[in-house]
Amino acid sequence: MAGILSDKFKDFKVLKSEWIDEVKCQLTHLRHEPTCCEVIHLGCDDPENVFGILFGTPADDETGKTHILEHLALTGSKRFKSRDPFFSMIKRSLNTFMNAFTGMDWTCYPAASMNKKDYFNLLEVYIDSCFYPTLTPLNFAQEGHRFCMKDDKLSYGGVVYNEMLGVMGNPTSRLHYEICKELLFSLPYRHNSGGDPKYIPTLTHQELVNYHRKHYTPRNATFFLYGDIPLEDNLTLIRKQCLEDAPKASVRCSHNVYPKQERFEAPKIHHFTYPVSVEKEDETYFTLSWLQCGIEDQETVLALTLLDSILFENDSSLVTERILESGLCKQASGYLDSELSEVPYILFCIGTKKADSEKLEKVILDALREVSESPIDQERIDAALHSLMFERFEITNSSYPYGLSNALRMAFLHLQNQPIENGLRVHSLIESLREMLKDPMYLSKVVKEQFVDNPHRLTAVMSPSSTMGAKEEDERAKKLQSIQETLSKEDIASINKLNDELKKLQEEDQTELINQLPTIRIDEITPTVTTYPLDNPREEVFTNHSFTNNIIYCDLIYPLPYLTIEESLYAKIFFALFAELGTSEYPWHENLQRIQRHTGGVSLSLGLNPQSSKKDQFKPTISFSFKALEENVPDACKIVREMLTQIDLSDQQRIKDLIKQLVAAHVMSLSQNPRKFGNAEAASSYSLLSAYNKQFSGLPYLAFLLDVEKKLDENMDQVQSALVDVSHKILHFNDPKLVVGGDENCQKKLEQSGFGGLLDLKPRDFVQWSPLEIKWERQWSLIPLAMPVVYCALVIPSVGREDPHHVPLMVAAKILNNTQLHSRLREKHGSYGSGAGQHPESATFMLTSYRDPQALLTYQEMKKSIEEMAAGKFTRENIEEAIRNIIKGTDNPCAPGHRAGVRYAQEMVGLTPEVRQKLREGYLKIDREAIIDATKEVLLNRLPDASFMVIGNEAIISRDQEALEKETTLEVKIVRAR
Repeated sequence: MAGILSDKFKDFKVLKSEWIDEVKCQLTHLRHEPTCCEVIHLGCDDPENVFGILFGTPADDETGKTHILEHLALTGSKRFKSRDPFFSMIKRSLNTFMNAFTGMDWTCYPAASMNKKDYFNLLEVYIDSCFYPTLTPLNFAQEGHRFCMKDDKLSYGGVVYNEMLGVMGNPTSRLHYEICKELLFSLPYRHNSGGDPKYIPTLTHQELVNYHRKHYTPRNATFFLYGDIPLEDNLTLIRKQCLEDAPKASVRCSHNVYPKQERFEAPKIHHFTYPVSVEKEDETYFTLSWLQCGIEDQETVLALTLLDSILFENDSSLVTERILESGLCKQASGYLDSELSEVPYILFCIGTKKADSEKLEKVILDALREVSESPIDQERIDAALHSLMFERFEITNSSYPYGLSNALRMAFLHLQNQPIENGLRVHSLIESLREMLKDPMYLSKVVKEQFVDNPHRLTAVMSPSSTMGAKEEDERAKKLQSIQETLSKEDIASINKLNDELKKLQEEDQTELINQLPTIRIDEITPTVTTYPLDNPREEVFTNHSFTNNIIYCDLIYPLPYLTIEESLYAKIFFALFAELGTSEYPWHENLQRIQRHTGGVSLSLGLNPQSSKKDQFKPTISFSFKALEENVPDACKIVREMLTQIDLSDQQRIKDLIKQLVAAHVMSLSQNPRKFGNAEAASSYSLLSAYNKQFSGLPYLAFLLDVEKKLDENMDQVQSALVDVSHKILHFNDPKLVVGGDENCQKKLEQSGFGGLLDLKPRDFVQWSPLEIKWERQWSLIPLAMPVVYCALVIPSVGREDPHHVPLMVAAKILNNTQLHSRLREKHGSYGSGAGQHPESATFMLTSYRDPQALLTYQEMKKSIEEMAAGKFTRENIEEAIRNIIKGTDNPCAPGHRAGVRYAQEMVGLTPEVRQKLREGYLKIDREAIIDATKEVLLNRLPDASFMVIGNEAIISRDQEALEKETTLEVKIVRAR
């Protein structure tokens, strides 16, 4: 790890330097004295190096200028003039992460790589893109918004415009923006920083350029750096690339310093609606929100973080339990947003009735009042403290690289001029909190002050409306029509000219410009696969030793028994309910507290484990997973044993509540992630694996859940009996395997304890699993939902991993995604994204689009893309880009605690190190003719046998249905999601 700097490096002054033991990093905070640019570095032994360039960018209206600028900055710069250096670098690098984020009052440009040369390549491109972007009017028209003429009708285009149509079609996004607008009405957070589609088209190109000049300056910039690359190397490059010739500055920008929010004199109520296809009385969203302390009051923020867990974290939390007991709500969860200058708390209640709003509010406020009047039980406080410490200790990269997660924890504090180390520290902050907790009423007083007696409270009730979607569509159409009526022939000619120029730019051969971007050559890629060791200390135990901050990770695995289709559907419910139930000794609310106090979480899951060597062969397993701090391993193992042997399915009311929560979550998922359901529908035509995914995770499973919920009261005994029967079959304890990851000392203690008795459970009757007979057929389906965009999927029958065409098709998928689909669907037609993938387990090849303004044209462009590939319209550089994409996907770092599980899973499906090495060698030596041959033989020849699916906006579906019917010999079916 790099050494500690003195108080200065060249013209950088060290503002802070200290060791942060909780994350095993040396924190160094510096300021470039001539420009006031700041650098925050976390030096450590992690080879996954991360950088992020952060700007304070508060929104001042609803036009989405911060969001559009985030896109536009990455579409060409002073040194790197290709029209799309961001997407080009995705293809030319070995990055483990690349993105750009628009927050509520900040914008961040992060990337990560395990390769030092690649890391600096990315940093150079990002610096030039941020500080010296070209911001051309044509790129503004492509990424932001523009007018288009389609069939003599005026329409809107633009990537961000269509993206935000999709975002605002998500009920929870709409709800969040409405709450912020009302609760934070005098702060920049009241604005939709992503942009409201109603107002995005009013933003001018010059306004965007002016915003960049004001905000993307060194005096408003902070570089976050993490990893084992020496700080001096980073500073040298940053200084040379963007600071040497930058304007001098004596003070930092104050864009993110806001006056205090004016407070309500009394609580407010806000009613509004959201679009749905079919109105259901119990699909109202009810929320209570409070604006609480300022971010500078870190003592209270930490207390509120603890209270979030005590009051709302799970069904046994003090307030959530009361909410669910009332029967007025199916699901409740809270959210403390500590990334703003003043901290809001939002309590979401899902699956409510509008008529019950006042009753539900009274239940919540009464529960909070009761908490404020007496001391909180010490066991609950200890459990919440444990959760907080576990979250901060865990080394994970599930959402972002670990280094980026740490950087973001500091970033929000940094923007508000708060001590950045508080984002990383646990022990000192907890010790300070423990001192406050010596007063048994301390947390109760915080509840009284921040919740009960706080008049700055908003009740927001969002009800479903089956007419709202059509109304919004009609309003957009009328607005465009009124604009069109004012256009002269010259105006229309100008619109067409701009779109023609944009099309010309998009079709321009930019190979020479793209090749000016830095890259990693194929011969610089490590030729061998990364493999994590898996020890086998005894026949049924598999271990990997890695530093995990004294956390141990365990997966107790059994083979899946034979289950009928109905039993399998109930098994899915049981998997979801398992960790929320009690045992014969501990009622469910006590068991949840024990889980929170002694573990980092438990779960029960199913893995089909499709075999890599042959289509539709499986080794299905059940995995009971848990994680725990070293000192809690004995208690965690005891809890696991009790849950496996004494799970309680006798509490019918608890089962009812959990099923209602499960249904609410899946209904919400349909609007939040329609692509998952649509892709499952499209892919189900070609393999047993895909048919399973549709049956047990797609629309049929949702329909089953809705049917179970509908008949719960009259059929509760039957549901309970089915769950009991399936639990006896699932928890059979035959042929157990224990997979363990974590620190070596933790594992030794576990072994010395006889592995916590987890391998000594008495086996029950067991019937070997055999495949289910699930019928499937090729289909073209249209699934209307109340949202303003669509998601499309074209699925072609393909080959398995053992077929010689598999490797060429993997490369072809990346080429399609990088070239044809990106250009045709995103750049030309404004869909937010697209993708292509070869899926050997199901022997399918899938092309997708999302947040898409069209269906028919997307299908036609997907077909043309395959035809272009089959005709060999790609270059050697395209092939190398695809290879880099594949290799970096296989080489992405794995969080240390998960390495044992990942390696075991690879072995389960037949992806041994030898198989993976052979595949890698195949990618590295792939030739052009093999790609063309595979595209012709598999994709082009089987295109007539493809399935196509569209899920989303009903108007788009209706408009394109007739034309789509002419593209296939199959019946194009309308499938209702509910």
